[in-house]
Amino acid sequence: GGGGGDGSDSPSMSVDSSVDSDDPELNETKRMMKRQLVALAQRRAALLGNGDPSMSRVTVAKFTGELQRYKQLREELSEWSNAFYSKNGRRPTVKDVERTGIDFLVESFRDYIVLRDKLMSQTPYLRGQIEDVAKNTLPTPRTAGNKGRM
Repeated sequence: GGGGGDGSDSPSMSVDSSVDSDDPELNETKRMMKRQLVALAQRRAALLGNGDPSMSRVTVAKFTGELQRYKQLREELSEWSNAFYSKNGRRPTVKDVERTGIDFLVESFRDYIVLRDKLMSQTPYLRGQIEDVAKNTLPTPRTAGNKGRM
């Protein structure tokens, strides 16, 4: 026996690709996933600029730089902030910092707050978009079965 194939299936045809075309639910999920990813890419391009990959790299580098500056400011301000907390039982506000009259401290604190708010506003947006795509496209246990197939 030579085992030289009797069927018309070409050897390059994978089982998966033939299964996909027979499963309308899977195909619909794939279409939905593609639509979600296209929409995400468009929103991301609107957020980050013109969708040019080099722009994304610039944005990531800028974000990374801002994150490092934020951590540096947090470190510099922590000693004063912790002393304030020990004395007053709460974290300082901009007004508290301004009352010190120390220009360097006021400027650093303002920079810190601007960076913090900027980083906080960017991070959940991008993370949230990715989570939405995953939540809307990954099969739930209810739809993951092979229903309707023998």
